[in-house]
Amino acid sequence: MIKLFISDIEELLEKRHFSDNIKKVLEILLLAVNDWSNAVDSFNDYELEVQNFIKDTTTKNHIEKVLCDIDFSKYAWQAESLSELLEVYDYFENGISLKEIINQTHRLAQV
Repeated sequence: MIKLFISDIEELLEKRHFSDNIKKVLEILLLAVNDWSNAVDSFNDYELEVQNFIKDTTTKNHIEKVLCDIDFSKYAWQAESLSELLEVYDYFENGISLKEIINQTHRLAQV
């Protein structure tokens, strides 16, 4: 798995033209990463943080389940990030994990 570094993605978004869908997915991922409670350097690190937080695979259903039971007073940043992240799943087939989304986005964007 190739690491998608946040700084590289931000720079590429400014300099390169991407399809509307890829651009939107990258923007949503960047927003979700930015709102995560811990600083991460790559989408892969973010995926691991999310997986550890939800204690399951990073599918839309698992994230939605965690959001239903989350203590917003304790985990506001994670909740915000996960809520934003859910938008990414609208661009992919049902049941896909965040790791698969990152890999597909990498291939499609040829980052």
